[in-house]
Amino acid sequence: GITREAQSQTEQDTPAKRAFVAARAGDVATVTALLDSDRISVDERNAEDMMGATLLMHAAEHGQEQIARLLVERRARVNARTTFGSTALYSAA
Repeated sequence: GITREAQSQTEQDTPAKRAFVAARAGDVATVTALLDSDRISVDERNAEDMMGATLLMHAAEHGQEQIARLLVERRARVNARTTFGSTALYSAA
């Protein structure tokens, strides 16, 4: 299930917010649990930033290879672009 740490840090947040926190932190268990629960999409976009970055972009930007691999295995759109045209590959660089 969702790790206690991720849950306590974001108790007031939505499943999407928890997913983005977990993706940046490399919390595979939380991201997996949220994806398995169908409470978030593998191509979830961050509604709180004007760029519309995906979970994969956040994982890539923070060097979270396991999360990126999980999302790609779950068929995340690797060529999805932010509103500024950036992709997950750009985020990883």
